[in-house]
Amino acid sequence: MRSAHRVVGWGGNGFAMMSLVLSVLWITGWVMYCLPADTLAEMSQFQETLRRSSGILHGVLSWFLCVLLGRTVWPHVGALWYQRKHRSQWLWGLINLQLLGFLSAGGLLLMYGNASVHDGMSPWHFGSGAILPVCFVAHAARRFMR
Repeated sequence: MRSAHRVVGWGGNGFAMMSLVLSVLWITGWVMYCLPADTLAEMSQFQETLRRSSGILHGVLSWFLCVLLGRTVWPHVGALWYQRKHRSQWLWGLINLQLLGFLSAGGLLLMYGNASVHDGMSPWHFGSGAILPVCFVAHAARRFMR
């Protein structure tokens, strides 16, 4: 029997790290959305520290996610490129790829864009990031069912 790493292009460690990083990004994204930066003056010291720490952690982990994607996802895609047995898995994989691309571009616009771009992009970035776990679990559902 072939090993799982050879079949899907990544092992349990890569999957665990990807799940952990995406989970922490999701949590810190919710914290930043629920405690918007324009209300920093009205926040308690704890809320302000939580908001700032979440922003820093979110930024650092987003760059770490890029490293993980390069290390784990491309071998995963390469191993499964010609195996089109499970069309729904492919569809969820493509949705994940597009969603992550949109989130990356949105994150760069949020970080480096002007105020009007920031105000317009923030709800889109949060909304697409909030549904990312659903797409990730739907794509990896077969792994959980084994």
